[in-house]
This record gives sequence, C-alpha cells and structure tokens, in this order.
Amino acid sequence: MSKFEFPNRPGTDRPNPFQDEDGKNPFGDAQPASPEKQEPAAANPYAADEHQTTIQPYLPEDYETFLPHRGKLVFWLGLSSCLIQAASVVIAAIAVLLVDEFVSGFAYGAPAQLFGLALSLPAWILGHGDLKAIRAGAMNQDGEGATKRGLWLGVGASLLGGGQLTVLLVLIIYSQFYA
Repeated sequence: MSKFEFPNRPGTDRPNPFQDEDGKNPFGDAQPASPEKQEPAAANPYAADEHQTTIQPYLPEDYETFLPHRGKLVFWLGLSSCLIQAASVVIAAIAVLLVDEFVSGFAYGAPAQLFGLALSLPAWILGHGDLKAIRAGAMNQDGEGATKRGLWLGVGASLLGGGQLTVLLVLIIYSQFYA
C-alpha cells in the first residue's frame, strides 16, 4: 500500500485513502480487462452493474439552471434608501429653519443621508447585475419588474443624496472662504 510521504513533515506517512491493499482505487472508473478478473459485486459495492457496458451520464428532468431572482431585495433596498434620503432632506430643511444657519442645518440631515447612500448603492449595483443576468437568461425572469423598480429607486436616491452632499459641501466652502 502506498503512503503519503513528505520530507521534513512528521505525521504524513499515513495510508492513502484512495488505494486498497492491492494498490487499486475502489472508486475508480476503470473497466476490468476480462470477466474472469472481475470482483464479485459483494466485494466492491462501488462497482458497476454486471450488464452495464457504457457509462450513462446523469440527465436531470424538469430542472432549470436559473439563478433565483432578487427582485424583492433590490426593490426594498431602493425603496428604503429613497425614503431615508427624502427624510434626510426634510430633517435638513427643518433644522435650517430652526437653527438659522445653513451649514449646521444640513449637518443634521447628514447621518440619514449617508445611511441612505449606503442602501442606495447596493440597490443600484445589484439591480444592474441582476438585469444583465435576466437578459442573458441566467436568472429567473419573474423578478424583472421589481428589480427595475428597485434599480431606479436606488439611482434616484443616489442622485438625491449626491445632490444634498454637493449642496452641503458648497455651503461649507462658501461659509469658510466667502462669508
């Protein structure tokens, strides 16, 4: 019986699990040379049937190789990011009115805005990739509508958050250098 042996590695001289005492692989696909040399079926439980001469590949029936759609996930990511971005605009507007200073007012809406951006970017990325997979035929088509809606909600939320960030940065630069 052959063994795994590696120099300078103690404990590696163990028996090879893929060979029996005669040096044969009981899991191998090799066909015996003649019927006289065949082992009885009880001796090798992994052997092929006696009257099977060719290997038949497994052909599944009623099986599709589609990936499941993630339409609901993309839609809820896009919707929640859009709602959070809208809430951050409302929070910033109320804070500007209460504080009477633009930079401080917009800073109150910044945490919600960043959280909304953190949800809108995955909606955008997942939606785009899933639509490509649906068009290629690799993903189930049932979620195409929800994926499209989630993608566009994510794009809208990203644009709203990016616009709010731009306004905040312009106000900070204006108040620091020009006011």
